[in-house]
Amino acid sequence: MFFDIQHRILTKQNDLYVLSQGIENLHRSVRKFHEYLAECERYLNGLKSISRYSRLFEQTTEHETFEKQLEIYDEFWTDLNEQIRRLPKQEIVSFGTMQKRWQKVRMRSAQRRKDLDKKKSVNEID
Repeated sequence: MFFDIQHRILTKQNDLYVLSQGIENLHRSVRKFHEYLAECERYLNGLKSISRYSRLFEQTTEHETFEKQLEIYDEFWTDLNEQIRRLPKQEIVSFGTMQKRWQKVRMRSAQRRKDLDKKKSVNEID
């Protein structure tokens, strides 16, 4: 009986350890994504208006690089979102604002792409 109790205690201890490691990994992932999200927002807020043709190529190249980074973090967001969905409902609510911010970054990036393409096509006609 003593060994049975001791075995159950060790099993629970291992389960708690695995759970705590999962929570720590989730916390690190959320913090990393939050930092990247803030960085994206700063980048988008600091963008200069689309300029004439001489600088347009440079702006387009910069934005393409930014979009490639967004694609990488899109995969990261998908993985993070799957982890978050396993949490209790109360915890998920706090991640809603992060999701809205991410969607806004994606929309602003897409709008910038459209504006750059539009400006480029106008300049090619001239």
